[in-house]
Amino acid sequence: MIKGAPKGLFMCFLFAVLSLGSCAYVADDIFDCIINSRPVLRSDGLEDGTVDTFYSDYVYGEIENNPNDDNFDYYFDVYGNLPNGVDWYVDYRTVVFEGIPTRPGRYHFTVELWVEGPLVWNEATGVYDDNLCTDFTERNYTIVVR
Repeated sequence: MIKGAPKGLFMCFLFAVLSLGSCAYVADDIFDCIINSRPVLRSDGLEDGTVDTFYSDYVYGEIENNPNDDNFDYYFDVYGNLPNGVDWYVDYRTVVFEGIPTRPGRYHFTVELWVEGPLVWNEATGVYDDNLCTDFTERNYTIVVR
């Protein structure tokens, strides 16, 4: 036991190591998360819209801290309330919102992103890995229509 460490903490650590398998596998997961290689949705916020005026803005996805993010497949979903008359579509790594809003209001919705990356054989763990901390993210957005 580690001197000065609570017995419960040591037991939790021991249980985690034993239940997750090899130490190398745990170390690889921890290393991936220290680098924080994960999908992110980029946007400084969406522009406001005007009733009966064409609206267009976008949110794009990327893999943070991964120079090979073009090699991943990106899957998006949007749920919640978009302004009436505004639709969304995906253009590669970008979710585009376009249309002519018909009613004023504040419209709140969520964009979800899943990524599927190229798998690389990991000798230490004996499995294929995409070297990501997580393969999912989501972010809430609002479009204000005046």
